Amino acid sequence: MQQHLLEMESKIQLSKEEIIMGFVASCVEDVADVLGLDYLDVYLRMDAVKMIDEYIVPCYEALHSESRKNVTEGLIDTLGRWEGGSEIAVLEISDDDRTMTEDQHRKVRNIIRWQRIGCIVVKISETLNVSLKEALDLFYKSETCRRFHDEETGLYLQGNLYVLNDFLAEISR
Repeated sequence: MQQHLLEMESKIQLSKEEIIMGFVASCVEDVADVLGLDYLDVYLRMDAVKMIDEYIVPCYEALHSESRKNVTEGLIDTLGRWEGGSEIAVLEISDDDRTMTEDQHRKVRNIIRWQRIGCIVVKISETLNVSLKEALDLFYKSETCRRFHDEETGLYLQGNLYVLNDFLAEISR
């Protein structure tokens, strides 16, 4: 039994790239959530100032060890400064806000979605033979990603390979 559990654990372990890309997705989407903006708008803003390539990915080891609240507030501040010093109005995140049952459910769904995006992006990178950043860019700008975020479509309930196949069908049209 012990050996079986060890074998299963090794089969479901995420690669370093999947973990990092999941973290990148969590950064984009939590900033969007806190600011009340669309994920694609925040992604495009971060991409325009090269925040993902020059800050989030290279500083992953340091950033992921911080609390989600600190990371998000720091990213919002950095984004504002990198966009030319514009101040961004931030909704105050209190610990009390995060203890509400509905909020907890939303946060758990977000965390799962972020990690799944990381896994899907790695599969896109491998399938199309493009960099992880190019794969992230392609996915975030796709209609498949839009549908993946829209709970009414049910796409988020499908497996990562199903979502990948939808994405590949979309870009082949």
